Amino acid sequence: MLQLSRTIGERIQKVISPLVGNKNEKQLDKLAENAASKIFQNSGLSMIVVSEESGVTRYGNNPKYICQLDPLDGTYNAANGIPAYSFSIAFSRFKENPTLEDIEFAFIKNLVNGAEFKAYKKEDRKGGNGDIINQVRNSSIAFGTYCAYLYGSDIKKLSPLLKKFRRIRSLGCISLELCFVANNIYDGLIDLRGSVRNVDIAAGKLLIEEAGGKITRTNGAKLDIGIEKINKLSFIASRNQNMHDKLITILDELK
Repeated sequence: MLQLSRTIGERIQKVISPLVGNKNEKQLDKLAENAASKIFQNSGLSMIVVSEESGVTRYGNNPKYICQLDPLDGTYNAANGIPAYSFSIAFSRFKENPTLEDIEFAFIKNLVNGAEFKAYKKEDRKGGNGDIINQVRNSSIAFGTYCAYLYGSDIKKLSPLLKKFRRIRSLGCISLELCFVANNIYDGLIDLRGSVRNVDIAAGKLLIEEAGGKITRTNGAKLDIGIEKINKLSFIASRNQNMHDKLITILDELK
């Protein structure tokens, strides 16, 4: 799946690059979606693709995989020349009632600088996933850098939490920002909107977990969200279990 993912990512980067900054989000999304679709069609693989743009598409008669696809995450950024947009894809084996917990391979490509992030489920972190090893750092929230998506939330109610963060960043490209958690650039990411899609975080979830981090629902429960169609959710992600426990405790206290 790595070569297929790379091929799609490279093609999307090629077709959208001349149009970055054109103010036309729909055109960019369509170009990225069509580029991915053509490669899936020519791959000869039987699978179900759940996409940010086109919903559910079936390729072949007997699907072996389910693919979570966001051809262009951060479309607004790309359309307006803001350098934060990416390609995200994740695969699981075809089975009955699959969830995000079943993702086996993840790949995210930064479409601005070409950087790649990949993970295989349960591989030796010093082997195939050596490029995203989670390093030990201070676990104090007060020294952390966090990404926060809070649209529609009661900001006054959340102020005790936000005041604990030294830095808050939001780039509008959640798949790429999950890579930042996996690589210790961000200490964590909180999305309380209830509107992020499973395809937005499917790849980033595995990247974080295989790097030694943690990603769950806001109450600490597993992200056992179905992946056979588009589903929406809220979640929190942290670079380690200790930090995650602290965030959940604070959120519980604010309820």
